Amino acid sequence: MADETPLEMATRKPRRPVTIWIVQIWLAFLLLGGVAAAMLESGRLITIGSQGETAGKPFVLFTTFFVAFIAAYLGVVGAAFVGLQRRKAYGRWLAIAILVAFLAYDVYEHPNPLALEQENCGNSPLCFHYDNEGELEGARDARAVMDSANLILIWRMISAKSVKRFFEKTTSVTVTDERVDHPVISTE
Repeated sequence: MADETPLEMATRKPRRPVTIWIVQIWLAFLLLGGVAAAMLESGRLITIGSQGETAGKPFVLFTTFFVAFIAAYLGVVGAAFVGLQRRKAYGRWLAIAILVAFLAYDVYEHPNPLALEQENCGNSPLCFHYDNEGELEGARDARAVMDSANLILIWRMISAKSVKRFFEKTTSVTVTDERVDHPVISTE
């Protein structure tokens, strides 16, 4: 980089900030989870649908709706990922919306971060039963760390200078040669 001309230095795109890398990795995990869920539900739909009269119509309808929902989810998350990769503003704002939606869902599901509500949890696959107080305390700490990390990512995606600079459009740049008093190169 020491051999760069003034034009190359002025028009060089900023490096991808760490915040963008973290959000893209998080979105990639969401995409992988969504693809796995879509494959499982599609397989379930094919298996149940091929049984003829034994398959209940409400189950087939629900599973079809779920697969359509997962497809829409994958479209939005994929658009955010590609938008971040291509330095587009829609990618940034979709990623922020996804981060906010996950935080809002977490707060809606567990409004009190210190109570993980084991008593009225039931047998849901999203319900974890802890055997002792240490496991419960670890779960509380992990939840606090994850929610804090999510808030920090949201804040950095909205207000960090490095992120804003990363998404700025390249405007016209005039570079002058220090040895000459007139402009040498002008780009759009």
